Amino acid sequence: MVCLWVSLIGLIKPALAAEEGPAPAEIRAKSEFSQVYERAVAAYQARRYAAAIEDLLAAYKLKALPRLLCNIAQSYRRLGELHKAKEFFKQYLEADKAIALEMKGEIERYIVEIDEEEAAAKSSVATAPKLDVSLPAKNDVVSEPPSIHRLPRWQKALGTSLIVGGAGVLTAGIVFLALDGKCTEPPVAPAVACGFMYQSTAAGAAQTAVGSGLLIAGTLSLVIPYAMSSRSRSHMRK
Repeated sequence: MVCLWVSLIGLIKPALAAEEGPAPAEIRAKSEFSQVYERAVAAYQARRYAAAIEDLLAAYKLKALPRLLCNIAQSYRRLGELHKAKEFFKQYLEADKAIALEMKGEIERYIVEIDEEEAAAKSSVATAPKLDVSLPAKNDVVSEPPSIHRLPRWQKALGTSLIVGGAGVLTAGIVFLALDGKCTEPPVAPAVACGFMYQSTAAGAAQTAVGSGLLIAGTLSLVIPYAMSSRSRSHMRK
């Protein structure tokens, strides 16, 4: 680029030497300006552009040379902060009334390039695909399947005991019903008919009823919780 450090050095030293009879305070200011500016040059050459910008701004406060604005803009450009670079390029064009046409054309070209880069960046952001973060429809929500219902130990033991006990009592009742009306012992000759027969209808019927009730109760105590859990899962899926 045209506004390089070497060209600025060529402008600063004659400008400082052209002033005649400076006061001691002015001499100190010129010395401070030279130190700050040379530090900025060293930082720029070391590619420490942020440090170079800080020193250039300090130098501009000491002596408002328009060419410093150009170098500040160039440092911002190297740093990648294009918007700030463009602003300082524009300030330089306004401040330097004696700018050469060649330099003015190059500065304007850089401003146009920065505008194009910023426009391209905005366009890429605008056209970037947006992630669909919308929530799924209510019917599409897949609820977590409910855990399988597990019977407590006491209920499982009770149901099993009722089934086993009911089966035993029911079996006894069936046996009593089967023996009803039969001989308790085979008849002894010369007797033809039995002297004693089983009279177990009432006992058989009672045990059959009790056994059946126990079986039903035990089965229901084990089956009903599973049926209710299955029904609950079906309602949740709907």
